[in-house]
Amino acid sequence: VARLYDALLREYRDPSCPATLRSLNVLCVRLVFCLYAEDAGLFGRHGQFHDYLAQYPPEEARRALIDLFRILDTPAARATPTSGRLSWPSPTSTAASLPRRTSRYPASRPKS
Repeated sequence: VARLYDALLREYRDPSCPATLRSLNVLCVRLVFCLYAEDAGLFGRHGQFHDYLAQYPPEEARRALIDLFRILDTPAARATPTSGRLSWPSPTSTAASLPRRTSRYPASRPKS
């Protein structure tokens, strides 16, 4: 997890900013949760999180995670029933159907 944290930290515009560090901490906790949930079968089947991310090219991974986290943030009372399974977003689903809250997820810095 430390190597992942360090690699992600390098992608932020201002790696010393307290807001950046908080955002990165939240992201790492969410990623660790997703890895645990995948191993524990909470996502429906083993490998679901991996397979979800694998369908996106690396440059779209941020968007894929934001879309997934929006779905995971959906209160149970508002969630659409899917036989008790998580309804995973797909690369062909439009982000317009998801609530807009991008300010919670700071943009990574542009590659030079």
